[in-house]
Parts: sequence; structure tokens; C-alpha cells
Amino acid sequence: MKIGVDLDDVLSKTTAAYIKFHNEVYGTNMKIENKDKYGWWELFGESREEYEKIVNKFYTTTYFKNTEPVDGAAETLK
Repeated sequence: MKIGVDLDDVLSKTTAAYIKFHNEVYGTNMKIENKDKYGWWELFGESREEYEKIVNKFYTTTYFKNTEPVDGAAETLK
């Protein structure tokens, strides 16, 4: 049996980590409170193609590896 879990903002604060990464690496100034779009590419007005390059880079960084868990995530998984 295989069990899949959804990390992005369900078990981990992935959007906040992505925004921090984007702001620090690309010099943007987005705040999580200002997130009014669902898709990450929409947050910064990027094309899907550009976003995919950037997000693939994000997934290889310590920003992603050190993403904070959502409160209660560990207990819920147990």
C-alpha cells in the first residue's frame, strides 16, 4: 500500500517558504498576507514557463528543505 500526502500548505507552510525564497533570490517584496491568488505563478505575475523554472530551483534549496510544518501536522499524520 502507498499513502500520499499533500505538503503544500496542508502539512507544511510551503507558500510562506516560497515567498521568502522568491523575495530573497529575485528581489521581490511579496508578503504572505498579500497573497490573493491561488497559483504561485500568479503571485509574482510570472508565466507558467518561468514559474516552473523558478519553482524547480526552489525545491532544491534549503528554503524548501527547512519549510515549517503547519500546526498539528505531525500529530495528524500519527
